[in-house]
Amino acid sequence: MALNPTEDDESKTRPLNIGDAVEVRDKFERSWVRGFKVSKINLDNYLVWVTRNSDGLLMPEPFRMEDVHKEKKKNMWWF
Repeated sequence: MALNPTEDDESKTRPLNIGDAVEVRDKFERSWVRGFKVSKINLDNYLVWVTRNSDGLLMPEPFRMEDVHKEKKKNMWWF
């Protein structure tokens, strides 16, 4: 079962697993930010805790599942 069924991109609709590289939605600008991995998932409350890759810090607040999706692979437009 997909955890983000409203997203239409395949990379965003696959289920999340602990350790997955993810992007999170910035709570102020609503843009997607890279550089995090999934640390904990609570399926009962639809919450995801993430760790910042740059320093290994567990973010103090969980994100709603709709605000987390698997990190997209970079497109190499020149290939």
